[in-house]
Amino acid sequence: MNDSPEKIKAILQTEANLLEDFLLHNDVYRQIQISEFGNQIHLMSLGDFLEYRAVGDTLGVTSDTAMAEPAWQELLRVFQVRAAQLGARELKARLDSLQWNMEDWSKEGGLNQRHYAAAMTQRTRMQRVGNLLGWFGLESSLAQIDSRIRNLTTDGPFIWTRTYREAYPPSDYWFLYRQTR
Repeated sequence: MNDSPEKIKAILQTEANLLEDFLLHNDVYRQIQISEFGNQIHLMSLGDFLEYRAVGDTLGVTSDTAMAEPAWQELLRVFQVRAAQLGARELKARLDSLQWNMEDWSKEGGLNQRHYAAAMTQRTRMQRVGNLLGWFGLESSLAQIDSRIRNLTTDGPFIWTRTYREAYPPSDYWFLYRQTR
C-alpha cells in the first residue's frame, strides 16, 4: 500500500458509488476508472474495497456518506449471499495467485523484499475478506501458504509506509511485519 490519502479517498468514493452494482454482477474483479486521477484504471474487488476502507478509516478520509460504515455494511447485509459468493471466489483466486507467486520465487532462486511486499497485497485482501465473511473452507490451504511465508521470512519491520501501519494490527497481519531471509 503506497497510495496517497487523496488517491485512497478517490478510489473509495468510486468503489462506494459502485458497490451495489458490483455486488449484483458476477465479476470477482472489475476495472473501474478513477475520474479524480485522470480516469486512471483501478481493479476493484470486495477485498480491495475492504482494504481501502480500513486504510481510509485510519487516515480519516471515509467520513463521506457513501463511504460511511452503516451504508456499506447494509449493502453487504442485503446482498449477503452475493457478497459471500464473491468473497469465496476472491479468496480462492488470491490464494491461487499467492501460490503461483511462491512457485515462481522457488524457480527464480529465492525471494526478495520488493517481490514479497507486492505479493502481500494479495494476502492482506484475503485477510479482510476472511475476517468479514469467513474462510469458506480454505483454512487448510491458507495455513499451508502461511507456513511457507513463515519459512521464507523472519520477523522484521512493517513492510509498507508507516503511515498505514495502524490499519494492519500485527495479530491479523503478522505477514506485514516480516522480512525476507
